[in-house]
Amino acid sequence: MCRLQAASGPERMGRGTILVVDDDRDVREVLRDILEADGFAVETAADGREGLQKMSSVTGLSLVLLDLMMPVMSGLELLKARSVMSGIHAIPVVLLSAYANCADASDEVAARLPKPVEVATLLRVVHRHCLAA
Repeated sequence: MCRLQAASGPERMGRGTILVVDDDRDVREVLRDILEADGFAVETAADGREGLQKMSSVTGLSLVLLDLMMPVMSGLELLKARSVMSGIHAIPVVLLSAYANCADASDEVAARLPKPVEVATLLRVVHRHCLAA
């Protein structure tokens, strides 16, 4: 897999940290490459339980990109657990799913993007939630 050149210097500062939660390692790596090339710091988790743990322990998270269907703990289960946890319930979540109907999470997420996600669309949504402040 080819690594994209990550931004460095002043253009990287202030971009924020994004957590990618997806059980597919290739998806996590591609999303990491795209986001790092755009100047973001990236953390990853392979399932909802690991994602929830990282949401609680990684300081300065700006956004979570969350897969819906995962083993151990699904994206919907993570959203339910997060909603009652102090400090992490306010972190915006963008749901990534190959499933067209994920209405169960409509009130819990900042946006929903279909898989496979288009890079331009992904970056537009990420910028809206990470760079607006």
